[in-house]
Amino acid sequence: MAVYESIFILSAKTEEETEKKVVSEIRAQYEKTECKLIKELVWGKRALAYPVKKEREGIFYYFLWESNKGNVVEVLQNKARVTDSIIRSFHIRIDEDLQRLKKRYFSGRETNICGVIKNDGAERKEIDITELIYPEPTAVFLREEY
Repeated sequence: MAVYESIFILSAKTEEETEKKVVSEIRAQYEKTECKLIKELVWGKRALAYPVKKEREGIFYYFLWESNKGNVVEVLQNKARVTDSIIRSFHIRIDEDLQRLKKRYFSGRETNICGVIKNDGAERKEIDITELIYPEPTAVFLREEY
């Protein structure tokens, strides 16, 4: 299965009800295309590095998901294009990065897709590999306000 991460940026002017509706539509789109959502994070309202559609702030949503189908990214991009509240979306295939990090940090041990060690013994060590790849929203798309 291919592993992807998607970031959806909603307009900062979006009302809370509309925001919830758009996010539930995104989740429904994942279900329709038979994707498995692994992780979902709300990064919240942040300043954009540059204006996007005349917006200087956006509400960030992060999804980590896996799928066997190849056209899912196109479907999600089309959904983002027709939804007025979504000002930008990014979809990145990261399964190669996850495999490289698993080999580095978890060689010889059984792990699941995010790198959490499956151990039924007394000790169970949990390290989320996605936190190692992108612990915070990347600086490429964001800038901090001081």
